[in-house]
Amino acid sequence: MNGAVQRYDRGSAQERRISAALEEPLRQAREVLSAAGDLTRAPGLIPDGGLDMHNAVHAINAADRIVTKRIAAQPDDAAQRQQLIDLLVQVSAMRDAISEAHLANRATAMTDVNDALRQMHSAASVQQLVQIVPKIVGQLGYDRTLLSHIEGDRWIAQSAHADADAVLAESMVEVGTAAPGVLDRNVPEGHVFRRRVPVLVKDAQARPEVHRELKTLMQTRSYVSAPVVVNNRVVGLVHADDSASPGGVDELARQVLGLFAEGLGFVFERTSCYERLNALQHRLRVETRAVADAVDVFAESDSGAPLVARQGSLDMAGSAGKSDSTPPLPELTRRELEVLARLATGERNAEIATRLFVSEGTVKTHVKSILRKLGAENRAQAVARYHAMSH
Repeated sequence: MNGAVQRYDRGSAQERRISAALEEPLRQAREVLSAAGDLTRAPGLIPDGGLDMHNAVHAINAADRIVTKRIAAQPDDAAQRQQLIDLLVQVSAMRDAISEAHLANRATAMTDVNDALRQMHSAASVQQLVQIVPKIVGQLGYDRTLLSHIEGDRWIAQSAHADADAVLAESMVEVGTAAPGVLDRNVPEGHVFRRRVPVLVKDAQARPEVHRELKTLMQTRSYVSAPVVVNNRVVGLVHADDSASPGGVDELARQVLGLFAEGLGFVFERTSCYERLNALQHRLRVETRAVADAVDVFAESDSGAPLVARQGSLDMAGSAGKSDSTPPLPELTRRELEVLARLATGERNAEIATRLFVSEGTVKTHVKSILRKLGAENRAQAVARYHAMSH
């Protein structure tokens, strides 16, 4: 794999999802938020789960409000007021830096999604596509992924991927097959199905509407799910989470999976169309070959004048020059004589077909006719009869 997708295949899950363009702004944001907390004596500006590109903006906005209030509350302390003003300038600058990095990270994510979708173009069938989708989704920064199909008001697992844990992946499919998820209005997947939009589910363990068996198996804290739409119909769902990240999946993860699922729908349409065309092409080839074989047999056997296999007719078998007293073979067509001569040299049907530029089915038809005309039970008897009558 090439490009940006390869980057996501290394390091921790958090590092896979956060681009280099965002790491430095987040480091600076932590410093500014820490300074704001010390100066304003406002604890908790940095979330317990750490900063990511989603909660960093909220944390900076909170710091902005707190610092602004403290500035208004310090009219007489010029030094303290100046410190707060300088801090407010830093907070504002960090907001701009995080926003710019966020846009850059989205652009990188778009490129990664495009690269991931491109990898699936090599799938020769829908079934092959189903098997490779979860692993490719994992390259976008998720460590557990699940692909399901829709049947009525249920979603049923088809394939899964778990980083370095094939047993877990198999268990995910088994559980998701034995206990299909529902598409009720009260569950997140029902919202995905009806609205055709991706969702981000936080605090999954505390939410009774989340698939009980899967969340117990995977100990999922948060996950994202997106619809797969084919021919304007939701045919499946993609689930993904990131168990290695302290903060779990976030808003960007929802957007990335939604974009990928949208492209996946088109890939499914394309693969299904090619699969149907290939099947039709194969069927036409078989039917065309059958017609050609029938015409070949008719032209060479039924409608062709039979040839009495005498001395001159056996030149192709290397028996020319024998005396006129040689007993004749039964009436065989010219093509049957050619096939019989090849049988006498030990060639198989496939080899004879190649030499005579006909199908193997046509050769089989000629062999049956030869056995019937010679009164032979098998090829060996036919060859023995041929040698006896041509010497």
